[in-house]
Amino acid sequence: MMRHLLLLALVLEARPAAASCMQAELNPLLLTRRDTHVPADGGVLVGYTYVTSDFERTGPDPSDVKWKATAKVARTQLAPGLSVYKTDAAAFTFGKTKFTRDGKTAAITAAPQPKAVRVKSEHQMRWSSTTATLTLAAAAPPEAVALIVYDADSRKPLTYAGLADTHDKDLALEIYEADGHCGVNKPPESGSVEPGSKLVFAYVDAFGRLSPQSKPITAQ
Repeated sequence: MMRHLLLLALVLEARPAAASCMQAELNPLLLTRRDTHVPADGGVLVGYTYVTSDFERTGPDPSDVKWKATAKVARTQLAPGLSVYKTDAAAFTFGKTKFTRDGKTAAITAAPQPKAVRVKSEHQMRWSSTTATLTLAAAAPPEAVALIVYDADSRKPLTYAGLADTHDKDLALEIYEADGHCGVNKPPESGSVEPGSKLVFAYVDAFGRLSPQSKPITAQ
C-alpha cells in the first residue's frame, strides 16, 4: 500500500503545472502594429496582455507605462487597460517601432450592432467564474482592433475586448471575464458586467480613434 502511494506521489509531482494556472501579470501591449503611418487625428494605441514570464510590473492601468519615445507623447485613457499616445512630431520612435504622422486612413464610421449580451457564472467549492459574451448582428469592420464597453447611463468605459486580426466572421465576442479557478481577475479599475447591466459599445481602430456608440442593450 505504501509503495503504491509513493508511486502516485511521484507521478503527481512529475506533472507540469497547467499553463492557465501559472502566475500571470498584466503587461502593456502595442496594438498599432500593421500600419505605422499615423493619421493627424490619431496616435499609438496600447492595450495589455497576460504573460507568465519576463513580465514588466505595472501600476493600476497596464497601458500606463513610461514608453521609450523620441518625441513627447501625451496619454489619453480610452478604457481601463487601453490608452492612446499622441504627439505632434512628424516622425518618432515609440518603444521599438518607428512611426510617421502622414497616415490617410479614415476613422470608423459604423457603430457596433449588439444583438445580445449573455452573462454566465459558474460556482464551485473553491472558485467561481463570470464571463460575458456579446453577440453582434454584423461583424466588426476590418479597421477595428478593439471594442470598448460602456455603462449606458454614465457613458463610463468599463472594460475593453481585443479583436483578432481576422475578425470578419466573428459575431460572438467575450467582453468580460472575472476570477476563475486560477484566480485570474479582471484588470484593475475595470467595471463589472452583470445581468441587468445596461451597456453601449464603440469600436477602436489601431490609432485610438473611436466609432460612434451603439444603441443601448441590457445584459441577460
